[in-house]
Amino acid sequence: MRRDTLLIVDDEKVNRAILRAQFESQYDFMEAENGEQAMMLIRQYRDCLAGILLDLVMPVKDGYEVLKEMTQCGLMTNIPVIVITSDESTENEVRAFDMGAADIIIKPFEPHVVRRRVQNAVELNRHKLHLEEMVEEQAAKLRESRDVIMDALSSVIEHRSAETGQHVLRIRMFTKVLLEEVMRCCPEYDLSRRAIGVIAETAALHDVGKIAIPDTILNKPGKLTPEEYEIMKTHTVKGCEILKGLERMGDQEYLTYAYNICRYHHERWDGSGYPNGLAGDNVPVYAQAVGIADCYDALTTDRIYRKALLPRQAATMILNGECGPFSPRLLECFKNIGEQFEALVHSCADGQPLKQSSGTVWNPGPSGKREAQAEPEVGQTKYFTLLRFLNCTVMEVDLNRGIYHLVYRQNEDFQTLPVSEVFEEAFKSFVAQSIYPDDRSAVLALLDSYIDDFYGRGLMKRTGTCRVLHCTTGEYIRYEATALRVNFDSPKEHKILIVWKILENSAEEPVLRSEAVGVPAMQNLPVGIRQCLSDRWFTITYINRGFTALFGYSEDELRTRFHNHFMEMIHPEDQQAVRRRFLEQVRSSGVLELEYRVISKQGIPVWVLDKCRLAAGEDGREYL
Repeated sequence: MRRDTLLIVDDEKVNRAILRAQFESQYDFMEAENGEQAMMLIRQYRDCLAGILLDLVMPVKDGYEVLKEMTQCGLMTNIPVIVITSDESTENEVRAFDMGAADIIIKPFEPHVVRRRVQNAVELNRHKLHLEEMVEEQAAKLRESRDVIMDALSSVIEHRSAETGQHVLRIRMFTKVLLEEVMRCCPEYDLSRRAIGVIAETAALHDVGKIAIPDTILNKPGKLTPEEYEIMKTHTVKGCEILKGLERMGDQEYLTYAYNICRYHHERWDGSGYPNGLAGDNVPVYAQAVGIADCYDALTTDRIYRKALLPRQAATMILNGECGPFSPRLLECFKNIGEQFEALVHSCADGQPLKQSSGTVWNPGPSGKREAQAEPEVGQTKYFTLLRFLNCTVMEVDLNRGIYHLVYRQNEDFQTLPVSEVFEEAFKSFVAQSIYPDDRSAVLALLDSYIDDFYGRGLMKRTGTCRVLHCTTGEYIRYEATALRVNFDSPKEHKILIVWKILENSAEEPVLRSEAVGVPAMQNLPVGIRQCLSDRWFTITYINRGFTALFGYSEDELRTRFHNHFMEMIHPEDQQAVRRRFLEQVRSSGVLELEYRVISKQGIPVWVLDKCRLAAGEDGREYL
């Protein structure tokens, strides 16, 4: 838009008339008699203002307040302000310049001098804006050249690994859609739309290191050997080496995102990923998002070693940890945008024409729209704390899409639920394997009645009981299953929570009793067994002979040397990681598995695989 208007701000009408007379042959004019009126005009006509002639002493809002407000709104950099005042003091002159004034003219003024100084300020600003436009155009050309180079590089990678350029597009789109949901739901990550756009572009380079992987491994149709898998894992580090060689491009933000995505997109929430074994939010959130996008695309497209899975199968596998555990917060966001991911699978499928450039923003259209939901009042931490307190197995089911998420596992009684099947088939398989034969028909009948009860009759809750095969005892124990409707105000959303609770009068897992633990059978097992409090120190309350044989300490030595604190026996370098992973696993399950080193009596680190479960003691405390 052409800047051809001057704004004259002065409370004296005669002063405005004098100034207008000096420039009426060159500019259009707007006038304001106080700072309040001036700011209204500046905000509305900011793009067509060539300059502002501003008096300092005015009613309602003076010139200094106008300068301050323009600075706060970011307007001083694009519109030159020429202060016209009768105050000749050096102090006020310095103050005006410090607040961003382009020039100061003292009343009374010489008309010819005013014309020249105002014209100089306006022309200087025009020249500055022109240079900024030229710089932005040049930067856009450089970004375009960079994108062409990166697209070519990523295409080389995909063709080497027998994949198509659509894979690159899908990863970009999946990443962008997921991070936009993260930005909406998790403001603590401080994401912006501009940053998400850059991240989505750099996501195309997540596998750039595969250039360095031999074809015999990269395109092997069967399962990789352990040695081959170790070589394949090096693509993360190799990719970072390639990206370091591109530092001469000069786009540091782009390269930083690309480097972190390339290195960390195979890290997992529990520290089980590679190459660094980072855990939790030590992995950048955008690298975690690319990890989810990469897994989803790998599962929903044909690969040389298997056929594509249905999107709902892929979503269920990711939610239930088949691709490694991801951030619970990201998984919640992933569930929210499942329909958009499914739409992308079809619109960007292999063989479809590439209709979008790397900079195109994908619009899901009507099928991808969803109503904005209010943010939950209870955060994720409180949510998982409540689940742990309830100590029930909790399953979230989307009956429309057929996916389910085992949010919290009380024990291993539901391990027969196949995670690669849609909910209805998975549930039927579970019933066939784990439900007492006499109860199976009644449980299966629930599937047909859920929709009618919840969405036809408008019910909020339904409860039933059945007997489930107990993983520890091999006996059937009675569970109470309660289905709760989610999003009651959204009739088109068929989401439920199913809460499985062991009934008190069933043959449930026995409450821990110290006198019942040390039975001879457990004493003689060839493994180390311990019972300890679920406290800061994992305070030991019982050990078997296998534990003593494994580490060499007697019960007296444990008490006198370690104060019965098992945490003190763990290698100092592993203690913090054990505590962190323990807390992370407790959020989603009552059954835990940890690997770490314990210092034996001989001073030798012993690697242990620690499998344990949480249980309530008769004293009301929680034990491991």
